[in-house]
Amino acid sequence: MSAQAYKPAVKKRSKLKIFLYVLIFFLLLIIIKGLFLGAYHITTSSMRNALIEGDFVLVKKASYQIKTPEKFPFTSLKIPSFTILKRQKPERNDVVVFKMNEYLVDSSLADLDFVKRVIGLPGETIQLKDRSVYIDGEEINNPSTVTFNLNSPFFYNRAEQKFYPFNDKTWKINFYGPVKVPQRGDTIHINPKNISVWQPLINYESGGKFINVEGTVITFKGRPITEYIIQRDYYFVLGDNRFESVDSRFFGFVPEDEIIGKVWMIYWSVNPKIETGFWDLFNALRFDRITKSIY
Repeated sequence: MSAQAYKPAVKKRSKLKIFLYVLIFFLLLIIIKGLFLGAYHITTSSMRNALIEGDFVLVKKASYQIKTPEKFPFTSLKIPSFTILKRQKPERNDVVVFKMNEYLVDSSLADLDFVKRVIGLPGETIQLKDRSVYIDGEEINNPSTVTFNLNSPFFYNRAEQKFYPFNDKTWKINFYGPVKVPQRGDTIHINPKNISVWQPLINYESGGKFINVEGTVITFKGRPITEYIIQRDYYFVLGDNRFESVDSRFFGFVPEDEIIGKVWMIYWSVNPKIETGFWDLFNALRFDRITKSIY
């Protein structure tokens, strides 16, 4: 048999091998993106100066827990998600990416990706006094990236703002608290005056709207209750741009399970104020920020 008779088989095996390599590459990419790394674009000034508009960051999803993806990779298709492994808990000053569940916030904020800095840990009491943060009565040091813009509309119109938990009109964006961060195992007492504060959290933990209020009687799944035991750990987060950040002062505590991961580094940065046409791209790139680690 001539050598030419073997050529089609060789080509077929080569194409199959290339196909398998490509398939393995994409499977690895899906696994890495879904379980270990995420990429996010910074579009607001709330984390200035640690992160600024136009930064593109990598997030280590496996920093705290390994979860299956909530969406099919590279699509917006939602799929069931579950935790594979719990690793470690967020620490103070970690810069994290998270979402706020629809039970906890207004629909306009639900499922958005937030980037903020962890300040208060489960069980701690947080208070802001002007530019200082107090944890359990002790002042802590602000990170070097924290900034205070006195021209912020939040700062000058603070008396008109509504702050979580929405039952104390004397709190301001720079004079806030004290407020205790919920911790797993905490027992909270329920009454008609505070049910509006705790109802969203109870709905979130139970996965449904099971609280019913009729006069002075509060029921949970049809049974009267006067107290509730917290089932999960929560965190208090702030933006580094303290007077221009929508954070826990506005939407409350962040559940541990909704934290996607820890911000690792800036892998790309483009000044959004410069036209990004082909000839402008070089001038728009901020080389001094690329590969910068986030602390």
